[in-house]
Amino acid sequence: MRPFQRILHPIDLDHLSVAAFSHALKIALSAASLENPALLELFHCETEQPSSFAQFPHVRGRLIRWGILPEGAEKIDVVNLGLNVRKQISQGEVGEEIALETETREFELLVMSSLARAGWSYSLHPSISASAVQTTQIPGLLFPREVTGFVNANTGQVDLTKILVPVAADPEAWPALQMVTRLLHTLRPCQPGEIMLVHVGLEKDFPEQNLPTLPEGWVWNRRTLSGEPVSALSNFAKSWEPQLASLASAGQKSWRDRWFGSTAEHLLNEFQCPVLVAPGEQV
Repeated sequence: MRPFQRILHPIDLDHLSVAAFSHALKIALSAASLENPALLELFHCETEQPSSFAQFPHVRGRLIRWGILPEGAEKIDVVNLGLNVRKQISQGEVGEEIALETETREFELLVMSSLARAGWSYSLHPSISASAVQTTQIPGLLFPREVTGFVNANTGQVDLTKILVPVAADPEAWPALQMVTRLLHTLRPCQPGEIMLVHVGLEKDFPEQNLPTLPEGWVWNRRTLSGEPVSALSNFAKSWEPQLASLASAGQKSWRDRWFGSTAEHLLNEFQCPVLVAPGEQV
């Protein structure tokens, strides 16, 4: 399965997320080769205060800390890893500028922090990250506030053994299954692990899925839950403690979604791990 090789990482210079940056860098680095280089673009959108590239997170410094590059490494040493890094500053409304940036380049994955709002908070301040995924139709690895994720920011090591994927008849889970498998093939984690398919409802109604081929040592498992979907999935995630969740999202399908956020946005607010959101068609 083809790895994610073109990564767009929107950043907020006032609230830099080391976790999101570390994951974006690790994914791009894992996909990089001299024969087929990867692209990592660090993208900042500002509305008022001018910024400089000096305020951006430092790719070379992080790779030196991880032991990938030696002390005193130059920019060309990053290129020699098969990793092209682009830094871009734009001015305007954040969601619109992200959409414009993706129109000019064929990005395959967004990696960005999220305030993970839902309910009344969402109605006052809609989620930029979740809407960016739907607007661009590009999968997004989103980081709720204070979530550290499965890449160690200090060492670059991947600790990923448990992934949660909610499945339902609508939206179909296939995009989420495909994207999370693609991410695993990109990262090539050394540890064996499992992807837990979770359905809220009766076992007889468990949607049958075509399951992509996982890396060696990884397996599919399944579980059924009862109750209201968001709370049932949230409680299960708290007890099972996945390091990643993957969701298929059909966007905002009703006036309630538009005011209070879609189911995917509510789950992003509840889960204490990064969430890989696979976009679906909005209606």
